Amino acid sequence: MPNPTPSQLHALLIAINNYPIPRHRLNGCVADRDALKGYLEKRFTADTPTKLRLKTLTDREATKKAVIEAFSHFDAAQDGDVCLLYFSGHGSQAPAPPEFWHLDPSRMNQSLVCFDSRVGGKDLMDKEMSYLLWKATQGKNIHFIAVFDCCHSGTITRELTVTPRMAEASPVPSKMEDYHGYKDYNQTVVNGQLQLSPPRGRYVQLAAAKDKETAKELKIGAQTRGIFTYNLVALLEQAADKMSYEDLVSSLRLRIEGKVREQTPQLISTEPTDQKLRFLGGAAPAQSPYFNVVFSQGRWVLDAGALQGVPANGGLVTVEGGTQIKITQVDQNRSEVSGMEGKDANKTYKVSSSQFVMPKLLVALDPDGEKEGLSIMQQAFRSLAPPLLSLTTDVDAATYWIRATEKSYRLTLPCEERPLFRRVEGYSADNADIFLGDLEKVARWRNLLDLTNPRSTISNDDFSIHLYRSQQPGYLEDDVKVEEADWRNSPVFRYDFVKGK
Repeated sequence: MPNPTPSQLHALLIAINNYPIPRHRLNGCVADRDALKGYLEKRFTADTPTKLRLKTLTDREATKKAVIEAFSHFDAAQDGDVCLLYFSGHGSQAPAPPEFWHLDPSRMNQSLVCFDSRVGGKDLMDKEMSYLLWKATQGKNIHFIAVFDCCHSGTITRELTVTPRMAEASPVPSKMEDYHGYKDYNQTVVNGQLQLSPPRGRYVQLAAAKDKETAKELKIGAQTRGIFTYNLVALLEQAADKMSYEDLVSSLRLRIEGKVREQTPQLISTEPTDQKLRFLGGAAPAQSPYFNVVFSQGRWVLDAGALQGVPANGGLVTVEGGTQIKITQVDQNRSEVSGMEGKDANKTYKVSSSQFVMPKLLVALDPDGEKEGLSIMQQAFRSLAPPLLSLTTDVDAATYWIRATEKSYRLTLPCEERPLFRRVEGYSADNADIFLGDLEKVARWRNLLDLTNPRSTISNDDFSIHLYRSQQPGYLEDDVKVEEADWRNSPVFRYDFVKGK
């Protein structure tokens, strides 16, 4: 994986509004793409270590052939670089040939609808996207992130209040030979039937919705925008590019659930640990973090609460432009505010996080640890500046110790050697970032344990708690098999050694 300061960011951004068939036309895709493009151009300038190489395809430029050819933009990527693919337009389905039925029980591919897909052309199938991502990453030590704001994007590899970004299924049947790169697909024969599986590269994927949901666009202010990309860019501008992908998607789900129904952003990666990396692999230069004040469900809300350092008794804060507002009610992750009367309900207003004192977890480095690992961890603290963690040299005052032992990072209590969560194997900048991401989750849980609600009238007899453990690790769908566990006892989870991991 990349080093903390890659030399180049190669970005291919595709948006289609004006499909040839009138009923397919959308209104917000180009605006979404341009918002992401603007974010990248602001963050990556001539003065930043990472240089931006940008290519865009818009409307009629984005035929299937042109999209495939545009992947050559990533050919220049070298070890340590970052690649970004963004697509905003229609997603759909298309019939799959028999060679892929073992992968698709419904016998339908998920697909991207290119400009010419419904006027003599074909969709770009999920199998072809998998092949293109594999080819772009093959033999290279790069970080690749793919972002899809369209329907059926949860497994691809926008009602006019709200419009779904979904076209009807393609009526055009396809055969194996139609698939780009099919000769490089993995081939097996089962019961006399040829089965093809596209190769998979190493990448992280952000998708606007589950494969059975619709990605939606709606009127936001004077523009039509996709609710997913609008909130993604808003979060990134809020310094969320310092978050891990896991935390970024969690924040996206919170922001979207109050705006539209049945749209749940998804996070997928071919290497599970990559979900703990920061957006763009941490390539974006540091910026001052802030929170947002937005109008949601009839009231003005600050997207920060007790866990982000907002005092329990509220108080006064200043939003951009100098307006002073009052925090009237503080919850765990959000707060209600007053004083925004007369403000544009379609706009987002910034509040600097420096106005709040974040509760920090005091940690120390084990003085007897391996020097290589400790040095990389110290550097990670300096570059990340985790907002919930404080590194102290007073090992006796620390709540936890970070140990670097046997080429692995471990978190322990000061007087114990037993790790408190799964160790991170190997000394590298990425692994140090991953470890600190896990440690920040511990800090958030510690802060959560300290929360009390003196206004509560709920007694312990008014509710029951049921804890269920997945019996299928790694399976993320709602129909996963589970077993009930006794939450009163310390949970024990088993780790298996599979295929060298």
